[in-house]
Amino acid sequence: PSPTASATASHTPSSTPTATLTPLPTPTHTPIHAPASGDPSRLQAPAVGLDAPLSPVEPDEAHRLPPDALEGAVYHLGSARPGHAGNLIISGPADVTNPLLQPLQRLVPGDRLYVWVGVVPYRYAIIEVWRYSELDTASDAPAESTWFAQTGDQWLTVIAGWPCEATTGCTVLRAVPAAWDGDGG
Repeated sequence: PSPTASATASHTPSSTPTATLTPLPTPTHTPIHAPASGDPSRLQAPAVGLDAPLSPVEPDEAHRLPPDALEGAVYHLGSARPGHAGNLIISGPADVTNPLLQPLQRLVPGDRLYVWVGVVPYRYAIIEVWRYSELDTASDAPAESTWFAQTGDQWLTVIAGWPCEATTGCTVLRAVPAAWDGDGG
């Protein structure tokens, strides 16, 4: 028998470009405003001409304020500061005997609020307005506990007429940080 030669093919792999996936950068939350290092000192609502000083006051566990704090606008100590994640809570009187925050009852979604920390303004846009009274409460209005809810987002909750009672009612504004877009408002 004759030997059988087997041909061995030598195969050299050709270099083929391999797609390399480049990881996308991890998205990070970039705040609109630098986080405040102090407590809010002033609340403005240009659309209704409101400019009110704020006093920092510690509420109790039920969010009640000491009686002497009910005369002016209050920043609720323990709530978020401007530029920080969480719910920044401001409240004040808005009734017949003390109408300080009554002008806020005329605001609508899209209106701007400014919370000042010293000389630095923090700009917010109203996204929701709820009106509570003995006769007129929106069926989709959230419970009072929602006003004080904490969040990982940045919220501003302003309660015009705190404490909210059936006889006097109140208006609650929910706002979020707004960019400075040059619209003048």
